[in-house]
Amino acid sequence: MLSTSAIETENLKLAVIKTPMIVSGDLLLSEAIALINGQVVKHTSSHQSDSSFQPSNNCLLVVDNTKHISIFTSRDIIHLIATNEKIPQIAIANFLTPAIITIQESDLTDIFPLIHRFHHYQIHNLPVINNHHQVVGLITSESLQQLLPQDLLQLQSVYQYMNHDVISAFPDASLFNIIQLMDQHHVSEVVIVEQRETFLYPLGVITENQILQLSTTDVDLHTITAASIMDHQVCSILPHESLWSALMVMQSRQRHQVVVINEQGQLSGIITFFHILKIFDSREIYHIATQLVQKVSQLEAEKLSLINKLQNNSLSSHNQASKLQLTPLDTPEIDIQTSLEQVVGCSSENFFPTAVKYIANLFKVRSVVIFRREGETVYSQGFWADGKLQSDLSMPLNITPCAHTINQGLFYCCEGLQAQYPEHPIFSKLGINCYLGIALEDIHGQSIGTVCILDNQPLSNLPKLTKIFKIFTRRISAELEKQQSMVALNQLNQELVEKVKQRTTALRDSEEQFRQLAENIHQVFWVYNPVKNKILYVSPAYTKIWRQSCEELYQDPVSFIKSVHPDDKANLITKLENVHEGYDTEYRLVHADQSIAWIRDQAFPILDENRQVYRIVGIAEDITKRKQAEIEIHKSLEQEKELNDLRARFVTMTSHEFRTPLAVISSSAGILKDFEHKLDYDKKQKHLNCIITYVEHTIQLLDDILLINKAETGNLSFNPQSLDLVKFCEQLVQEIQISSSHHTIIFTAKSKINAVMTMDKKLLRQILINLLSNAIKYSPQCNNVKFTLKINEKVAIFCIEDQGIGIPAAEIPHLCESFYRASNVENIGGTGLGLAIVAKCISLHQGKIKIRSQQGKGTIVKVYLPTQINTSN
Repeated sequence: MLSTSAIETENLKLAVIKTPMIVSGDLLLSEAIALINGQVVKHTSSHQSDSSFQPSNNCLLVVDNTKHISIFTSRDIIHLIATNEKIPQIAIANFLTPAIITIQESDLTDIFPLIHRFHHYQIHNLPVINNHHQVVGLITSESLQQLLPQDLLQLQSVYQYMNHDVISAFPDASLFNIIQLMDQHHVSEVVIVEQRETFLYPLGVITENQILQLSTTDVDLHTITAASIMDHQVCSILPHESLWSALMVMQSRQRHQVVVINEQGQLSGIITFFHILKIFDSREIYHIATQLVQKVSQLEAEKLSLINKLQNNSLSSHNQASKLQLTPLDTPEIDIQTSLEQVVGCSSENFFPTAVKYIANLFKVRSVVIFRREGETVYSQGFWADGKLQSDLSMPLNITPCAHTINQGLFYCCEGLQAQYPEHPIFSKLGINCYLGIALEDIHGQSIGTVCILDNQPLSNLPKLTKIFKIFTRRISAELEKQQSMVALNQLNQELVEKVKQRTTALRDSEEQFRQLAENIHQVFWVYNPVKNKILYVSPAYTKIWRQSCEELYQDPVSFIKSVHPDDKANLITKLENVHEGYDTEYRLVHADQSIAWIRDQAFPILDENRQVYRIVGIAEDITKRKQAEIEIHKSLEQEKELNDLRARFVTMTSHEFRTPLAVISSSAGILKDFEHKLDYDKKQKHLNCIITYVEHTIQLLDDILLINKAETGNLSFNPQSLDLVKFCEQLVQEIQISSSHHTIIFTAKSKINAVMTMDKKLLRQILINLLSNAIKYSPQCNNVKFTLKINEKVAIFCIEDQGIGIPAAEIPHLCESFYRASNVENIGGTGLGLAIVAKCISLHQGKIKIRSQQGKGTIVKVYLPTQINTSN
């Protein structure tokens, strides 16, 4: 054990196990358990544990190719057994903790942050890494125990830190139930108890190590009982004993906890390694310092009380002394009273030199020494010999009579002293042959030192001398305890001040770094207290993104919802109701100017030592540009899809519409070439007319494609001129009717004004020819096609109605797309360009088209063209 002041960087590094067991994630669970049990496994590439220290809670560090560190411990094995009963034969990578606590080797400069990690995260193993994130060692709870400051642990009792709730079971409990208790409560052992009347008495314990040994066997965990395998040697301690004593028991038995029992052997509680670590919390150290101040004040009061008691009893002591026959060592009572008053009333800084001087003069002995004990060494606090003060010295306890004095309370030896203690520096130097020592104890009865009288001759009137000597020792004990408490208090104060200074500096630096980061990022960083429903911090970016003041949010933590889009509020409120679980959501803000901003909002819960949510931190960012980019990408993808569909329809159409005419032309040309001499005039003309017809069809197809291309590229010319619509339509109907002898086109004109309008004659012809041709093409023979023209002051309406096959309702929106044909056209010829050309021509006229159709009954197409066209566009 080290004192607090002795813990330096080099001492901290001594706690690091340089060669922990490191394995790969493909190690089987059975092999991992064997390793933790100390067996040799050929598969592993692990190092051997440090021979100077064998940890009782072995663990495996798992490092993958990316240097990611995981840990596999005995607690993981307990959890596996509790949930699976049998250990599956799979790799440990499937059961590893995703993230573990580590410490940088460069951070091993102060023990308190190290203790804080173990206590805060309740861990028994802490990997040490270098700046390259490589494992360089491991600190375990056992190796940390070697560094815990002894002086602090001796000041506090077990009762102050123990837990009264003990995880226990009765002897008839099954081993599987014991394992479940360990897993549920995260403990390394379960106390087996029996009940007598209303009290529990510990009978034994079952530890993790016992479970691990049995895990590789085929025992039935449900039938084997606790009584059959428990360890009957219970590590126990009394409540009034110090934490240092509890730690010594843990070290000697290699356990993580000690059972606390009372004087009657009844179960009182449990003290664990983590309970002991609590004493090193800054708040606990402050509390201990406060207790020490009170203790010093109490000792000062006892000092004054002792002075008054001595003064009141002086007369009685004088009468008793007068009845004794004076010997060479007898002293007048007035000298005793004077010496006692001088010693009792002496100031602390001169107390021990004054005490040894007056005691030596009072009893007329050659030497008096007051020793302070620290572990196995004694240090002189005051050393008087041969009429003067001597330099202080120290020596091992085992070469002095102090050990006997401490064990017996009082020790007297008047012969053979130098022979018994030949290495004692005072005995041989002064020729001492007689020793009288009395043990010094604190208020808890713990040994803190001795005070001894040394002389060349045996002491006379020993009973009286011893009685008077004990009066002095009570005051010396009180002063020694007081000074030790003051030293500990000063040391604690210094450490506390230094710790507060360091943490204040670190906090100030951390706060400055936090503010620099939070106030200069574009995202909104916020911290929320769910217990008090209060915003603790929000970064300035909130004002820019929400266009609201941060002060408004501080006053009303849910004021930010006011700007959320109505369609998004319900989902966000649901997320906020479960904020303890965290969330990642997107929603829209509607600003005062009706502009929209997209927000991504993330919340993360922060847990305290009891695994309860006490803070929510989050970050919100404006993702409007990203959303706009997503929309543009979506549009581009849709356009690309449309282009691909268009290309596919074009290929399909051209392969059919070009191949068929070319095949007919090729066939007729071949017949004319090979059989011209056999064909009469009529047959020749027939083949020539067929060739001419299909050439004209192909030319028309190419013209349509060129027309569409001009329209797509904006090169389609638009030349409006005065046109008598009624006359134009009548001539067009007559022209079409000549080539459509099986259908009748019924044209009707209804005009309230002059029928002369300004339109592009060529484009209007394209519109009407395509619509009338479609009506005829998709109608049964001998059916009528109605063509109606209505003209008013603003618009000319061309209505064409057929009784054809109709169009599926879902396909009507796509009819004006290039190369698109309805699914029910079957074998009826066509290019899919007609309505696309119509739509382009109507667009140039700034008009519109409406199509109403019922499959199997016919179609009505209405074209609306304005009578006055705005040519400025």
